Amino acid sequence: MGQIETFLVAATEADGVDALNAAFLREAMALGYHSFDAFSHPMIENTRRPHKDTILTASYNIGILEPYLKGGLSELCPALLRIAKTFVPFDYVDFLKRSPPNRSVKWQLMMLKLYGVRRAWCVPVSTIGVLQCVTVYMRGRSEAKAAAFEATREDILLLSQAYMEALLTLHPQRRTAVDQETAPPDLLTAREIDCLTWVRHGKTNEEIAEILGISVNTVNFHMKNVLRKLEAPNRTRAAGRAEALGLLASPPPDRF
Repeated sequence: MGQIETFLVAATEADGVDALNAAFLREAMALGYHSFDAFSHPMIENTRRPHKDTILTASYNIGILEPYLKGGLSELCPALLRIAKTFVPFDYVDFLKRSPPNRSVKWQLMMLKLYGVRRAWCVPVSTIGVLQCVTVYMRGRSEAKAAAFEATREDILLLSQAYMEALLTLHPQRRTAVDQETAPPDLLTAREIDCLTWVRHGKTNEEIAEILGISVNTVNFHMKNVLRKLEAPNRTRAAGRAEALGLLASPPPDRF
């Protein structure tokens, strides 16, 4: 299996954020990276103000970011606008070097140099009203490192998208109770709805994979996320609960 398939299996089995982070770091390291961080933050007027839905996690000791966060440097970061407007990964180190050298940029470049980071993919995965991003870091100056960095861009993009989806499902700050008559319209992703709609029509995970043109591991990954979000004991109960909440697609996606 490739990195993305291996990660999807591990993400399905992860029982918490720590296990998920370990799985993601393992696959990133296999591609030549040494660390990562990720955040999900509502687009609010004052980014210094704590928000109950903010998520910040990393493979390293996140305490090193305390001066950056408490000093209000995060709201000065020039990358925030780019993260909000694109889904295209970009070299974060190169971006900072080309940016006007304000306090945020200077602090970040100092820390990257201190830890020997020469390259980093910043992968925006934002949604409406929420800034979301995963950044993976690579050490080393060699031509081989530079080639590996460019060659793994698409792998990092796919891994980061899958990681953020799993993180939002697992993180205790974002778990959603569904013992109500209504549910948030964005409770399930479009692909989760596709999978669950076919479950409601009696299809197995193998059949769903064939219908949607994705792997069985990917279907399993989406279904585990669905069970967590809907707090359902099995896929049949999840489909019934989603239908009652008006979340399922009608007619079903793609084809029979």
